[in-house]
Amino acid sequence: MRVRNSDKVYLFRQQNGTKIPVRLFVTYYIDNNNVALEVYDLNHSPVARISVNVDKMPENWFAVDTNNVPTAEEFLKNNHIATYTGGSVQSGYCEYPVYAFTDSFLSDEKILL
Repeated sequence: MRVRNSDKVYLFRQQNGTKIPVRLFVTYYIDNNNVALEVYDLNHSPVARISVNVDKMPENWFAVDTNNVPTAEEFLKNNHIATYTGGSVQSGYCEYPVYAFTDSFLSDEKILL
């Protein structure tokens, strides 16, 4: 399995409005190799899983869990990590926007997906 921890520190706004410094952890869901994107604080404690596992996604694309992490889209856009593809996927009663990593994020983080 390919895994990459981000060396860069980002600010993540929690649901209560508090901003905390975090790092990204990029890995893959085992059943379909979709991107799994998680946020950890600087003490390595999990803060949020930004992605949600759905149907097979194109390479570098992932569904954003706006149901459980309402600040996820803001975080991805403000930090130039990913851009909205214009698409969405439905799982159960929820519809999730689909994002793709930006070229600058992939090159800055040297993530090989």
